[in-house]
Amino acid sequence: DDYTAVVDGDYAIPSVCETDGPINPPTNTLIWAANPISGATDPTNEADSLILLGQKRETNAQFYQRREESLAQQGSATTAAIQAALLDVSGVTSVQVYENDSDVEDGFGVPAHGILSVVKGGADQDIADALYAEKDPGLGTGGTEVVTVTNSQGYDQVVRFSHPVEIDLYIDTDVQVITGTYVPGTIASKLNSAFNQHPIGQDVIYMAVIRTIMAVPGVVDINSLFIGT
Repeated sequence: DDYTAVVDGDYAIPSVCETDGPINPPTNTLIWAANPISGATDPTNEADSLILLGQKRETNAQFYQRREESLAQQGSATTAAIQAALLDVSGVTSVQVYENDSDVEDGFGVPAHGILSVVKGGADQDIADALYAEKDPGLGTGGTEVVTVTNSQGYDQVVRFSHPVEIDLYIDTDVQVITGTYVPGTIASKLNSAFNQHPIGQDVIYMAVIRTIMAVPGVVDINSLFIGT
């Protein structure tokens, strides 16, 4: 609606935008600076395509994405955040981060008030750079790999971590199958796929092996199963 002032003065006039989303202001219509800068006078937009004002209402998906990003930033230096940063390193396929909040080194070699990162894959320098960038200053690192990282002030810092030691797993099984349905070699293939990327430091569960075998098409029963290293 139109509004006409009765006398000269400043007025607060309620208004509602009729266009949804960002608005492209016409040329020379932005003539007031919300945060004035000393020495800058007579601001304006010389073209109506230089800036967009406003935005559409945030969708639920955008809100949840913004929330996740905010929480991830707040979670810097946690074991979960360090693990996520190391998993982002090119070539890294598996990571396990152990922490020790006691005053002495624990039985696994984790330093007092420090962490031990076990990383599979990736280049040592890339791993060390990512680990140093994510961990808290002064947080000790343990491990068999020792890599030097240059910090933002030009000083060298030593970062330690370990690579996992792979252990061969032997599985001997006798199964009943449906002839014509079971494809020979499928059990070995499925077991390799399931356990070659087994989480670092985690036990191989007997029932997990059984489930993997029984999921193979054509297998109807397991007569015997032996697992060893």
